[in-house]
Amino acid sequence: MSLRAICIVNIPHSNASNVIYYRKFPTCEKRAKLKHGQSYTPMPSHAALADALVDALCFQENEFKEWRDGADITTQLPAIELKTKDGSLWPFIFVKQQGTYFCCMPLVETTFHPKERPGILTLPAVTAAFSSIMAVIGFLGQPLGGITENWPKLSELDTFLSVAAPFGRLQVTEPSVVTAMMESPDMLYDDPVKVPAWRPLPFQGKPQVTVSMKEVVHSTQCDRSDMQPVVTISGYVKVHCELEGQGAEVQLRLKCPTTKLTPVGPDMVLVHPCVVVGAELCQVLRGGSSKEKSERTFRFSPPNHPLILCHYTFSRLFYPPVLGFYSMRGDKNVEFQLQLKLQDDIQNSFEAFEVKIPFYNRGHIKKSSLTPSYGTVFMSKDRFSLMWSIGAKFDSKSREASLGGTVVFEETESEEFRNSSATFVGNTSFVQLYFRMLDYTLSGSCVDPKGVQVMPPCKVKVHTDRRTETYEYKIWNKFGELPFALPKTS
Repeated sequence: MSLRAICIVNIPHSNASNVIYYRKFPTCEKRAKLKHGQSYTPMPSHAALADALVDALCFQENEFKEWRDGADITTQLPAIELKTKDGSLWPFIFVKQQGTYFCCMPLVETTFHPKERPGILTLPAVTAAFSSIMAVIGFLGQPLGGITENWPKLSELDTFLSVAAPFGRLQVTEPSVVTAMMESPDMLYDDPVKVPAWRPLPFQGKPQVTVSMKEVVHSTQCDRSDMQPVVTISGYVKVHCELEGQGAEVQLRLKCPTTKLTPVGPDMVLVHPCVVVGAELCQVLRGGSSKEKSERTFRFSPPNHPLILCHYTFSRLFYPPVLGFYSMRGDKNVEFQLQLKLQDDIQNSFEAFEVKIPFYNRGHIKKSSLTPSYGTVFMSKDRFSLMWSIGAKFDSKSREASLGGTVVFEETESEEFRNSSATFVGNTSFVQLYFRMLDYTLSGSCVDPKGVQVMPPCKVKVHTDRRTETYEYKIWNKFGELPFALPKTS
């Protein structure tokens, strides 16, 4: 894929725009002129580019422009149409960060009428442009004050693009790889041996492979007969291979044993493009009927930088690792009861375990009388919520924890001090669980370090680690309304 231009523009407001970097690729511009013929629109000057970008993105009050705001115009962000005195440029790709616009104009095969433009997902050039923008952002970094003309790495951006996209033809998008190619004094541009683009330089050092697994658990629960707990687990395997040689290959096995929480294997596995086509990605069942295990084998040629080898998902599970029951009633004087139960086959060890109990639309908390069976309770800084810190583990015998009591709120407060919420109406409310577990995955998925193989064979150290954390783990009040409907399954 080829690029016509890359630019960086600061637009603090509509009357002040400044192009701090602009790089055109003349060879790609000439190709665009040959391909587009009479409909060709050249890239504008610095000032014209800034004005066109302001015109397209900075909306003025009561301002309407048919080419931009018409009802028959389909907006496909991050692609916009850039209007210049010579015509229009589409798809012009941009990413905004801290008031700075990182932009790229890809080379497309033809021009499109505004009403006949295809979806940007069908245009590979858009993907290339977006990848190049993210590579530039990764190289420059993200300073707190935003990027200015005096940012030191701007002076190296021309060299970066000359390596990443020579003559505008995008080759490498990983910033660490491009930086290594820039800094390597032994880089041979005329090397007769063809090497992978993602591994252009050999690694020098002690060979080692690091495999990290992370799982995120989502859960929705309510102690009602018409609803059964729903659990979703999503995870990924991240690898960092520091191996000598440019043709090294790695093979590892992802084990996904069946458990009470995950009675079946993952219903979706997405792999990185570097995985060799034809590897044993199909599910392989091993073991007896009582301990049936599912394994997936991945064979890949790794880059020098860390990469996410695969994503996997277990959806529509009905056995939550922590089962909760929450009941709450009242307005200015609230009584509630919360019970948590850690399932028997779940590890009773946490890096942290906290519960947030919000009370919105009621005002500030005046006082509370609470009886936790385990851990400590404190009020949030905004005085709208209670925070319950359970600690590193549940009671080893009962594996349960409970919190009950009453909460009294301030009587007279204006609406601006009530922390209004469209969800927390009447008794409709929920509590949210936050916990992290180290060296553990809820699904039981793991990578056996002894099963990691490297070709050509060499003595390599293998490090593995696992962790689990929550996201949107909610237990709804049994006496409130539910903003969703899930039938109870038998």
